[in-house]
Amino acid sequence: MGLNIEELLPDEEKRDKISEQVEAIKRTHGKQFPPLYALSWVLANQVVQRYYGRYGLDAIPLWRDNFGWSQFSLTRSSTCKQPPDRNEESQRYIMFDAIAVNWKKQEDGGSPDAQYDLNNAIWTRHQSPNSAVSEALDHLNLDDPTPFDHSACLHGPHAYAYTKLFQVVTDLVCHAPEMVGKREISIDLDHFGQPFSESVHPLRQAGLVGPGVTREWFELFHVSANSRVFINIFTGDILYTEPDDTARVLDYPGWNERNEEQLTAYFAGMLRIPGL
Repeated sequence: MGLNIEELLPDEEKRDKISEQVEAIKRTHGKQFPPLYALSWVLANQVVQRYYGRYGLDAIPLWRDNFGWSQFSLTRSSTCKQPPDRNEESQRYIMFDAIAVNWKKQEDGGSPDAQYDLNNAIWTRHQSPNSAVSEALDHLNLDDPTPFDHSACLHGPHAYAYTKLFQVVTDLVCHAPEMVGKREISIDLDHFGQPFSESVHPLRQAGLVGPGVTREWFELFHVSANSRVFINIFTGDILYTEPDDTARVLDYPGWNERNEEQLTAYFAGMLRIPGL
């Protein structure tokens, strides 16, 4: 199937960026690494680009022990002051397998629940990825109809750094099929949710976090190179591990001063991703 995506956003530069990502998917992802997996990151990234700064809406990739990578949860940023609607958020996700997009939808007082399945649209309804992804973004329509003053929220001033980071992570996923991204990280917890007495996780060993579950870090893991990079989305601190698991901490290394291309190359070097 073709993976050319056009005019997802009115901004020409962002459209060109999406085209670059999709071309990378076509070159790097095959039967072992399905293109639709990476395409889900492109879709989640557009949700973040459109809605994070305005409404504090984030896309959190989730890991489940019984299923592996299961979905993106579309949820409020921790910096947003607007109380979350848990019922609404439970309907908002992007699945990794079928890449189903659920959202809360009200039309003329009709049913509040609806579902858009990108995989089904491409394989059953024979839509092009371009029209299917465009349709998903149109129908997702996460513009918040409820007036709320977000001026006291940190996601506004934080949006430039975070949306750039999410764009870069999506680039890396598109270029490197063995690149895994996390935002919900379990730190030294057993199967019962109890903390380990000793520090095992490199972030805890470095004194950067305590035991528990955190969403304040982006973890990037390049499987074949056995290399990891942890980026704090608020402070900019970085911890990365060598293939021999040696951990190194960079306190506010200034990554936010780099543009997207420079930042992609910077993280690709740490992760030992060839060709970037």
